[in-house]
Amino acid sequence: QNRQALNVSYQPFHAAEPGTFTYHPYLLKEYQSRWFVFGYNESVQEISNLALDRIKNITSSPAPYVPNTFFDPDTYFADMIGVSRDSNSVPEQIILQATKSMEGYMDTKPIHHSQKKRNSRETNAIYELYLIPNYELIATILRFGGDLKVIEPNFLKEDIRRRIAQLLEEK
Repeated sequence: QNRQALNVSYQPFHAAEPGTFTYHPYLLKEYQSRWFVFGYNESVQEISNLALDRIKNITSSPAPYVPNTFFDPDTYFADMIGVSRDSNSVPEQIILQATKSMEGYMDTKPIHHSQKKRNSRETNAIYELYLIPNYELIATILRFGGDLKVIEPNFLKEDIRRRIAQLLEEK
């Protein structure tokens, strides 16, 4: 609202110490009861999101505010679930197979607005989606356990397989 550049001290979960950088905020977004700010991060020179609960300190920056000419939020979020997006990400055709017991759920509560049912068989249903594979998509697929299976693309299928194998590893 104030079009003010900020010095942000931010500590991701995996970092031992917070880092500080100049940030130009554009948008607040809620996803699964957690709030995020999207803006231009000068240290990486691209749009990034920050979880509000991991911001340690905010002060005004003397840097001139950089207005948003980088992204349109409606377009930016249209091809994804959640808030995680690699700057090189592009939408992919995702083919999922749902068990018969999961079909009604998939029909009445689609994973993404691009979801289309390709066919319904006696034992399963096939769905096609067109979106950016990201952390939130993987978490959504894993949430359904054996009732939802990735058919394509192969890299996503292998990523899911690797994560399931990690779950089963004894440490």
